[in-house]
Amino acid sequence: MKCLSSCLGPGKSYRINGKKFTEVKTIGEGGYAFVVEVRDRSNQRYALKCVRLQCREQEEAIEREVSAYKKVTSSHVMELLDHCYVIKAGQDKMAYLLFPLMKKGSVQDILTRNFTTKGHVTEKQILDWTVQLCKAAASFHNRGLAHRDIKPGNMMLTDSDLVLLADLGSVSEAQVTISSRKEAVALQELAAVNSTSSYRAPELFEVPSDCTITEAVDIWSVGCTMFAVAFGESPFDGSATAAVSGRIRVPKEHIYSNKFIELIKSCLVVEPSERPSTDQLIENITNIFSNR
Repeated sequence: MKCLSSCLGPGKSYRINGKKFTEVKTIGEGGYAFVVEVRDRSNQRYALKCVRLQCREQEEAIEREVSAYKKVTSSHVMELLDHCYVIKAGQDKMAYLLFPLMKKGSVQDILTRNFTTKGHVTEKQILDWTVQLCKAAASFHNRGLAHRDIKPGNMMLTDSDLVLLADLGSVSEAQVTISSRKEAVALQELAAVNSTSSYRAPELFEVPSDCTITEAVDIWSVGCTMFAVAFGESPFDGSATAAVSGRIRVPKEHIYSNKFIELIKSCLVVEPSERPSTDQLIENITNIFSNR
């Protein structure tokens, strides 16, 4: 298979619905997709996600992602500006998705820098980002959807530090009723592909044959994300054993309050029905702010 990186390079041109864009530099690459910074004729910069489509399943996944962007419009969700499909003779079909360029990158980028500089994110900042993250998640939940891949790497930052939840390729119906072992296994396999393991809720690791999966999976991911932003990594190692145990180890020495730690733990309850909703989580954070 031709390496994706061989398709990249400054100066390469892309056309999206008649508009020309020129590549400036590569932002990231992995699997069957890569993201590049591009500019239009007026030198306005954007992020362009390019996905190689080699089978019908990949096409369906992109169609679901585009559909999710159309269904969910929120000031806390990344906006899909334009998209198209391109087929060139002798080459794979490509999907181009155009987004605003986030010059500050993601919250994960901040964690990576902090790892090398031994810095940390303040409790106030984490709580502020979490409120924004909850509002983003709520915009899905209110439409009967769940994001299913909330993590620092999918929290993009605007120039004013506004959080935009991105990468909607994992979005699914929030309420999924499972009534057989076959359905349970199918959901587990789907989660293994679309949901990052160290932020994945336990009910997506070991799906019962008779259950209803809900938007509570996102609350678990929010708790993992808060922990990761505070301490550098998710409290779980990505294994089913760790997630199903629900046990987390908080470093003995840290700068965060007991209420902050309890807030994280309230999201990481193995029983989904016992986790707070996005509204409840925002209310709990508001109470922490008001009691200072």
